[in-house]
Amino acid sequence: MDFTYSEDQRAIQELAESIFGDHCTDAYQASRDQSSDSFDQKLWSTLCEAGLPSLLISESAGGSGLGMTDLSVVLQAQGRFLAPVPLGEHAIGVRLLERAGLLTQDYASGQQLVGLALDDLLDARAGRLELRRDSSGQSFLNGFTEAVAFGDACGALIMAAREGGQSQLVLLDHQALRQAERHVGRSQHHQGVADLRFKDSPVTVLRELSVDLALEHALAMLSALTLGVLQEQVRRAVSYTAERVQFGRAIGTFQAVQMRMADAQIDLEVLKTSLMQLVYRLDAGLPSSPQASATKFLASEAGHRVGHGAQHVHGGIGVDQSYPIHRYLFWARALSMRLGGSGAHLGRLGSWLDQSDRLGWKYNMMEDVRAT
Repeated sequence: MDFTYSEDQRAIQELAESIFGDHCTDAYQASRDQSSDSFDQKLWSTLCEAGLPSLLISESAGGSGLGMTDLSVVLQAQGRFLAPVPLGEHAIGVRLLERAGLLTQDYASGQQLVGLALDDLLDARAGRLELRRDSSGQSFLNGFTEAVAFGDACGALIMAAREGGQSQLVLLDHQALRQAERHVGRSQHHQGVADLRFKDSPVTVLRELSVDLALEHALAMLSALTLGVLQEQVRRAVSYTAERVQFGRAIGTFQAVQMRMADAQIDLEVLKTSLMQLVYRLDAGLPSSPQASATKFLASEAGHRVGHGAQHVHGGIGVDQSYPIHRYLFWARALSMRLGGSGAHLGRLGSWLDQSDRLGWKYNMMEDVRAT
């Protein structure tokens, strides 16, 4: 399998790394820890000027008309620099709005943020949202959802709600969000979150959009971010072990440390392979539910193993919050629990296997039939 990026993808990668690298230094991150802002507005404006949040929408709508493979390149760069912006959520959100014919210039340009709240599809503890339709056909949302990423700053929110036993995507505009009961806070990695409660809030039901497809894109987004976070965490850990001297030699020369870092690198390569297959399938229009769950499972597991392994080889310095390595662990653990952890996705994979009576690509499984 060839993982080489195209010339255009390398250019996008370089642009993203340049923007994030210039802005998100360790000194910046230390100051950011004390900020009450949901995300970095200045950095967001720079990204919008570069066109990165609009990669997925068509050129006619002001975007680049690219795919998830291209967005994953940017998200990995975002993860490596721990950039506190709603890039993936907004990029996927505006693509969904374009497909539904509801994309406005404010959304396309990033002036109004579009958020995603799909966690309750995988974890009943994340909330319960129900739709009610009146005699005129207008739909209203009732229920609650918790810890919505950037839910304190969104101008619009795409959510999943139950109607007649089935999940539907719905859009809440700025006015509906203002009417919602909102409790804001910060996650462990200093990202803005909000608990939202709705009582007969008017919504637009996006009946023509697939809940599964939206979820698969969101899982790819989180997995790409996780990969970027862990890549930089391992790079920093390896650099530290090459410099830290104990018993008269660099600790990176100890076999136990080398094996710990080798295991971490294997986890990264496995996650990268699975992610590349997933974004390829999404861009090719192929059904990707099992691939999305497998990739998110690998990302969650790697977030734990790699995160704690890198922390471990730092010894005591790793728990000193004046040293930056702890932020990567916080990000990895936070990302691993969004949209379901390892157990949730093992359960989804088990259900898929139970429902699939033919296994193996040589049998022309339904998963390899192009989606219509």
